[in-house]
Amino acid sequence: MINAVPSTPYFALATQIYNSAPNMLDLNWAPIVGALVITKKAWDDMTPEAQATVREAGAKAGTQIRAKARQEVDEAVDAMKKRGLVVNKPNAEQMKEWNDLAERLYPKVRGKLVPAETFDEVVAHLKAYRASKAK
Repeated sequence: MINAVPSTPYFALATQIYNSAPNMLDLNWAPIVGALVITKKAWDDMTPEAQATVREAGAKAGTQIRAKARQEVDEAVDAMKKRGLVVNKPNAEQMKEWNDLAERLYPKVRGKLVPAETFDEVVAHLKAYRASKAK
């Protein structure tokens, strides 16, 4: 009775969801799953040099974590494909439809699940990133 399951590839492999739902839509969307949280007081108590060190360490860790996560995704998808998973890659028109759908859902997220200011900042970064890739 399962015909759709939102999941990361790693989780789909670990839980063997692909046995019940053997088609994957390759959207390459995933939630942000980690962060370093520092109180404003602790941040403000740091020297500018210490703040720079924390930022640099975070950027370095983020790069390493993203690389490892992408490797794990690729390995999970390859393992599932060997066991019969069919990967369906949307074309440009279909991808636009998915992105348009996501944007129509923004009002349900902005200010409700994610603070409006944070949401707006992330959307601005996303638009800038997509614009840079279009060139």
